[in-house]
Amino acid sequence: MAKARAEGRKPKADDVRRPASGFVGHDGRERHAIDRAWQRYRLVLVVEDIRQMEARIATGLGQIVRRQVDGSEVHMVPVRDTVVLVVWSPLTQRIVTVLPPSARSRRSVTD
Repeated sequence: MAKARAEGRKPKADDVRRPASGFVGHDGRERHAIDRAWQRYRLVLVVEDIRQMEARIATGLGQIVRRQVDGSEVHMVPVRDTVVLVVWSPLTQRIVTVLPPSARSRRSVTD
């Protein structure tokens, strides 16, 4: 934000600094999910948070919202007192991305 002000422009959401901690040992998929959680929920997550959400879904603790044509599933899963929507790949047992809250109202394959 300070950079935006110094440049004489209005700060954007992306100007807010994210902490860099927790990215050690991450892969691109985890970084993508962490970035989307920040962008869409303003949640600062670390790799361990992503792995905990994956474990919850794998053990049946995530609520499935819908199944998609490609076989992936949208789940609601709690993390740090917030329920987020994630795309889960049953094939790889991994979170693919974090969806915005508005995605809850979209139609599923079974509609």
